[in-house]
Amino acid sequence: MAKVAVGQWVPHVEAFVDVSRPPVQHSASVDALAALVNKDKLTLFDLVSKMEMYLTTTDHIVRSRGILLLGEILCRISFKQLDVNAISTLSDFFISRLSDWQALRGALVGCLALLHRKRTVGSIIIADVKRLLETFLQNVQVQSLAAADRKLCFQILNYILDHYPEAVKTMGDELLYGICEAIDEEKDPECLKLSFNLVEAVMKLFPDPSGLAAQYASEVFEILSKYYPIYFTHGVGDDLDATRDDLSKALMHAFCSTPYFEPFAIPLLLDKLSSSLPLAKLDSLKYLDNCIRCYGADRMGRHVTTIWFKLKEVIFSLSIDQILSTSGAKDMEKNKNEVVSEALTCLKTAITQMGPSDEVRLINLILLDEDIVNGRVKCSEYVVNLLECYCGRVLPWLFNFGGVNELALNFAMRLWNEIRDLATSDRIGSQDLLSSLLMGMKLVVGICTEEQQSLIVQKAYDTISSMLSLPVKSMTRHLLAVDEPVPLYSVRDTSLMCMLSSVIVGLRPQTPVPDMLMMINLFTVFLLKGQIPAAHALASIFNKNLHNSEFSHENKLDKVIDTILERCFSTISLRSNMKTSLSYAGRSDDANCSEILSGSIESKNNIISGLAWLGKGLLMRGDEKVKDVSLFLLKCLYSDQSLVGISSHQEEYGISDSSYASLATSAADAFHVMMSDSEACLNKKFHARIKPLYKQRFFSILMPIFLSKIKESTVMTTKLVLYRAFGHIISNAPVPAVITEAHRILLVMVDSLAKLSQDVKDNDLVYSILLVLSGMLMDEKGKECIVENIHIIVSVLTQLVSYPHMMVVRETALQCLVAMSILPHSKIYRMRPQILQAAIKALDDKKRRVRQEAVRCRQTWQSFA
Repeated sequence: MAKVAVGQWVPHVEAFVDVSRPPVQHSASVDALAALVNKDKLTLFDLVSKMEMYLTTTDHIVRSRGILLLGEILCRISFKQLDVNAISTLSDFFISRLSDWQALRGALVGCLALLHRKRTVGSIIIADVKRLLETFLQNVQVQSLAAADRKLCFQILNYILDHYPEAVKTMGDELLYGICEAIDEEKDPECLKLSFNLVEAVMKLFPDPSGLAAQYASEVFEILSKYYPIYFTHGVGDDLDATRDDLSKALMHAFCSTPYFEPFAIPLLLDKLSSSLPLAKLDSLKYLDNCIRCYGADRMGRHVTTIWFKLKEVIFSLSIDQILSTSGAKDMEKNKNEVVSEALTCLKTAITQMGPSDEVRLINLILLDEDIVNGRVKCSEYVVNLLECYCGRVLPWLFNFGGVNELALNFAMRLWNEIRDLATSDRIGSQDLLSSLLMGMKLVVGICTEEQQSLIVQKAYDTISSMLSLPVKSMTRHLLAVDEPVPLYSVRDTSLMCMLSSVIVGLRPQTPVPDMLMMINLFTVFLLKGQIPAAHALASIFNKNLHNSEFSHENKLDKVIDTILERCFSTISLRSNMKTSLSYAGRSDDANCSEILSGSIESKNNIISGLAWLGKGLLMRGDEKVKDVSLFLLKCLYSDQSLVGISSHQEEYGISDSSYASLATSAADAFHVMMSDSEACLNKKFHARIKPLYKQRFFSILMPIFLSKIKESTVMTTKLVLYRAFGHIISNAPVPAVITEAHRILLVMVDSLAKLSQDVKDNDLVYSILLVLSGMLMDEKGKECIVENIHIIVSVLTQLVSYPHMMVVRETALQCLVAMSILPHSKIYRMRPQILQAAIKALDDKKRRVRQEAVRCRQTWQSFA
């Protein structure tokens, strides 16, 4: 290719060297010269030869411009093939220029360009890289340079450490001295970010205990610590490539670059946790979390005690409202307090990253902390958070990575070791704390293997049997008879029973259970007093058919189930119970009698709920005895008070229609318990036996009965509770199963919507039924049924558009009306005025989402022609 004449390219050199020319012309000159070299119209040798006077002149301004020009051209020909001699010559030249402080910028640009070249096109050799670094450290005073030149210096050092580590590893003290000198007192954000990266890279290169990182950790960290926490004064409008978050992350990575920083970093971070600045506290928690992971269990063990007390101080220093905002509510991510969240995350990391002995020590510190074991209400609220963090976050997170079983076993066994003291001093009297303990125990037990579960249940059995005030020995001999009096028990007994029930709920089906008869009797006693945790335990026993030699024959367990169900039926039965109560009342004063009667009615609601849980356990495993439970609940629904009339004695002691209505409502809600999914027990997490399609079968069995009873009922109160139970069943049944029966249940479903929408207590149920109706609108078969009954459905939906008790009901009703616009024109056109009237009325709704749906509904039906 023909070479370009000297006279055509030399003016570009002269233009760049002339400092009076504008920067745009300087840039254009470099681009023009680089293009000529890349196209082989100008050789690098010719260029350097003609530029010799500019590169060696004693005029430092011209010399610096000439060297900078050569360096800039070298940057732009990074993909141009250069031979070894050319690379060697350029390397010698630019390395030598590092000592020329007046022309340093060009030397830095040239050195960086040489370092960036790939081996395939000719690159600097390792020996020259090492020579470059040595010359740099001897001659370049980084902090005396302008920010742009300092940035070049840090880029050179970083590139050498990242891409030429073999040139660095043989160097001695001068490397760390030079780097410390280069980064000390740096203030420019972009340069700071590069300097933090530089520390991270150099410390990682020397992991040996006798290496440079270990020797100079103190000196290097002393410089780093000056920048912690990051104080960023630059505004949003500043044109910077580094934000505060970038700098903070880079500094954090530098902190974590070597475990030899541990003696200096951890005390600093723990001290900064006491800062009054939220941002500093937040940074300290993030840094501490990462340092714990990076420094290793051996080094972090010595800080276990201090870490716990500092984290406790952070969590407990906030108000209860702030702490509770981080608990397991659905909107946790939206409302959580960032500091508490980071503190809990850090605590989780500390637990999971410590060695076995330090892990045990840390968990004991938490569980035995004076503020935690103290039964004061304030402290119990803190403990609830810690338990929720451990069981809701730590354990599930560990479960994903395996190896959590031993940790869960240790936690459960330690907790049972403390139960005696907790119960004796009444430290678990707080309902929130008890609930957290119960859920935590369930989760822990559910994670364990069968062998580990057997150890936990044996420990629980031994603890409970030695502490209960109930006659435990008599409970081991035979099942409580139907007419046998229920023993009295204390509040402490209730807490102990609840803890035992949480163990039973989490067991696997094949886990052996000691003294099953005693446990069944114990849970039956508490069930007959309306304690729902006892029902959870019995439901789990019957569902899983828990392994025990006492009940190796299924027939024997069937008899146990029959006896318990009969006892529940007779206790709930108003006739037999009232006879007992009234007989007792004849021997007592009026005040005692009134108390007994009213108390019996209140406890029956809970017993019905407990009975529903027993039915749920049987239903999920496909046991035919669920029919007995269902029929009894149905009897409570449509009995129309036939169990007992209101006698003069009952009226005298306040047993009125409202008591019976309350029982009927509880019976209706029992069907919700039986059909819905639950987090409390009887789920896959707690190893329940779940027969496929059990909900569909139950739905198919009950629907004909409910449709018949609803049709026969003439008393409105009875019809309402039937509608309530009916609503619970269809809203929890699989949608395809409901749609299959749409032609039979649609009118009843719509009528239940109309009737239930009159009471604010049923707002959740109204919404659930409405969702079923909206599901029918999405199905072709469902649409056919809806078209046949369009007048009634539109009438109810337009009423729900004004439903005052729940915004989502109004919103969903409008969405259903919009969806109905695609139904056959001839069937729905005459409904247009009624729908438009409802939509226009909804335009004034208080909620924006409802108004938006109203606009969409109006537009849809106005355009409907």
